[in-house]
Order: sequence, then structure tokens, then C-alpha cells
Amino acid sequence: MKRKGFTLVELLAVIVIMGIVLVLIVPSINGFRNQNKKKGYELYAESAVRAAKLYVEDRKTSLTAYPEWQGCVSIPYDTLIKADLLKPYAEKRYNCSALEVRVYRTKPETNKADTKTLTFKYSLTCYDNKDNTKVFEKSTLDGGSCNAQPIS
Repeated sequence: MKRKGFTLVELLAVIVIMGIVLVLIVPSINGFRNQNKKKGYELYAESAVRAAKLYVEDRKTSLTAYPEWQGCVSIPYDTLIKADLLKPYAEKRYNCSALEVRVYRTKPETNKADTKTLTFKYSLTCYDNKDNTKVFEKSTLDGGSCNAQPIS
């Protein structure tokens, strides 16, 4: 009598092969997911830099007696949020409010009020709200404090 179906050995072989495939695929999927999260944080920081550029452009006459200044001006996260130039980070689980954008200006060649002579850098740290662990940190800042000084 012929029996139709799979034997126990055949079924076990298929399960083992599927397990091996999963062991190979799952780490790469997690890697893609983590890479996408990191890219999301970096894009958020770039959005903050664009928001800071708009902030400076709108307020350049009141920003440390622009254009007659050199040094650095710090624009905190709350300032960009209150000016409605930046929205809070989209995922509620993560807190990315540890953000600062700095505007650097060396001694200008001329007294032009031109934002193209400015350099914008940022520092961003994001935390998981569940356990307050750091999930992302990146800084392009030059370090030190940030003080603008009038040009003499």
C-alpha cells in the first residue's frame, strides 16, 4: 500500500533548513532596521540645521548685532520648536530634545550681511523614553562654549 505525505525525517530536514535560513536573514534585517533608525536621526539633525538657517535669516539684525560679529551663537532645540521651524522628533518613544545648533562666523572679509559666510554645526543625542538609555549621539561641533563677540 502506497502512503502519500512526508516522513518525519523529511519534515525535520525542512524545519532545519528553514531555521538555518532564518539565522542568516534575521541579523541582516536587524542591521537594516538599525541603519534606517540612524539615518532618521541624522536627517532630523539636518532638518534642525535648515531650521537654524531660517531662524538666523529671519533674525539676523537682532542676532548679536549681525553682521558685526564673530565667534559662535548657540540656537537651542526649544528655540527652534517655539519658532515653529522644527517639529519634535516623530517617534514618541524617543526623546531627541538634546539638540543644539551652533552658528560659527570667523572675521569676515567685508561687512556683508550674507548668511553664506556662516557655518552651521550640530550636536544631537536621543534617548529611549522607556529606560532613558542613549540610542543615538552625534556631534559636529568644535567643542567648548559658544560666545559671540563684536568685531573690533
